[in-house]
Amino acid sequence: WAAESGAGARARSDPATAQITEYPLEGVRGGPHLLAWRDGEIWFGLREARAFGRFDTRTGRATLYPLERHQPYSIAASADAVWISVFGALRLLEVDPGTGSVRVHELADVPVTPFGGGPEAHEPMRRWRGEVRRILAADGGVWFTDFVRTRLVRYDAAVTGMQSWESLEPEGGTYGIARSRRGLVW
Repeated sequence: WAAESGAGARARSDPATAQITEYPLEGVRGGPHLLAWRDGEIWFGLREARAFGRFDTRTGRATLYPLERHQPYSIAASADAVWISVFGALRLLEVDPGTGSVRVHELADVPVTPFGGGPEAHEPMRRWRGEVRRILAADGGVWFTDFVRTRLVRYDAAVTGMQSWESLEPEGGTYGIARSRRGLVW
């Protein structure tokens, strides 16, 4: 599966036949930005349209959910939620996959503990002037990259706390994130 942002569609490639099937989103401004897989459904963000959606791969039906004041950026699925980062903000959206209802997590005032402690230990995120970019749901938390502060951060909604790791390249603009088969976050 792939997001075709310019075409306003999702596409599926069949490796056996090399055939590509497109699934357009009718009447939507812009296309899906990123995709997340969860239980046979593809979840996607529509940044320009200020919405997110889910596409049922069994029925071919898409359901869209408007977001009045949020531009979705990155998206990740966990066992019990779909998580969306908000473009240009210190905010995560937690989506109930059954209902599509959204819970907003404002991260600006959440205490952050840098890995190993240090002078910024337990400082609120807003003092960092960070920005959530790419996200990954793993280990009961949401991992994200802070592009402005060049850090990798793990948010735990259950305890409302975060841990951070400084990038090896402080001027690099930490952006991408992935998880290995062994559970390591890169």
